[in-house]
Amino acid sequence: MTRTTNARIAGFTFLFYIAAGITSLVLFGRAAAGEGIATKLAGIAQHATDVRITVLLGLLQSFSAVVLGVTLYAITREQDRDLAMLGLVSRAAEGVIGALGISSTLGLLWLATATGAN
Repeated sequence: MTRTTNARIAGFTFLFYIAAGITSLVLFGRAAAGEGIATKLAGIAQHATDVRITVLLGLLQSFSAVVLGVTLYAITREQDRDLAMLGLVSRAAEGVIGALGISSTLGLLWLATATGAN
């Protein structure tokens, strides 16, 4: 791919990453609003669809971080290979850590929507 194509992909991915992050924060903040744990869990149960969308946006953010790392590496590797590799590894680690954090959101959703004596 050319440098221009990589720059376009990086630009779109960066804007998408920001939009997905802000949307995710707004949706989860609305779902988990309230005083106390019981109120927050009840809000999560009422807004289960919003929390599921938050999980999807989190996965898309993680993927976007990896794509952004690869495209920025492709753009900057001719200037300084070591610095470009550092950026790639940092973005890839950000994507992996972000994806690992999604399990806690899914756990909260499970806890909020659990029924029965268990």
